Amino acid sequence: MMFRTYVSRTTRRQWLIFSVISFALLSAVILLLYLAIPDLSPFYGIVSITGPGGREIYFKKVVWGITGDHEITAISVKAELCNLRDAKTDYVFGWYTNGVWYKVEGDALVLYVSSAATLPKDGQFPIRVIQKELHPLEFSELERNANKLGLKFIDVPLNKGQYCSR
Repeated sequence: MMFRTYVSRTTRRQWLIFSVISFALLSAVILLLYLAIPDLSPFYGIVSITGPGGREIYFKKVVWGITGDHEITAISVKAELCNLRDAKTDYVFGWYTNGVWYKVEGDALVLYVSSAATLPKDGQFPIRVIQKELHPLEFSELERNANKLGLKFIDVPLNKGQYCSR
């Protein structure tokens, strides 16, 4: 003879209610954790300017880290955003840059920076780039006289919806 375990309808109903509430609470906790975790994916940005001889020059930026405190800005003749750090062919700023003052003078792109970018390792860049390093006090003077000097300011805004797959 088999013995059947008898479970009342009330007990089954209680168990069902408990299961549904537990599932809903667990789902809510998982959703809250997902929403609370910051997006740690790098953010990218790219801006182009017309350089000497009408050649397009691209200022590209990537920012990453929990607080967005890691940044690389590159100057390149290639529009490829996802291959940002090509130290072989591009000028690379490996630190935070709050924009760059520049002007085109003859066959050269003149940059006014607080700290010079690393030169391309292969030594070849299709445009002559002159980097003029300035003291922070000199930047104040430069900003006041930018129009007189024919300078333009470029900053690379980040496109937070743009990702690169690697």
